[in-house]
Amino acid sequence: MGLFGKIFGGKSEEKPVSKQGTSNWDGPMRGTAKLEVRGSYQIPRIGIVVVGIVSEGVLKPGLSFNAGEKTGKVLNIERRRANVVEAGAGKLVSITVEGVEKQDMGTGDILEFY
Repeated sequence: MGLFGKIFGGKSEEKPVSKQGTSNWDGPMRGTAKLEVRGSYQIPRIGIVVVGIVSEGVLKPGLSFNAGEKTGKVLNIERRRANVVEAGAGKLVSITVEGVEKQDMGTGDILEFY
């Protein structure tokens, strides 16, 4: 029973977890993700930076995506100005990308990574 269940006397549902600590959730294949774009920027000496919220899956460097007719690739992921190796659903991230231009992605676009 979780903390709120103890306080309020209700039951909390917990997802089953395997011995390795990974969830048994039947979601998208690990390594695929969707990102809701909040903005894209051209930063001198850095390149194109896309800011958004991971809406599904796990985002990792090296994943590819399509923006219009162009294919881009994730070079780097940052959260709170620190590099991270992956970001899960619900996380606000900044990603450095190559292969696309700023105008290829707009606020509200959904990028699907593979």
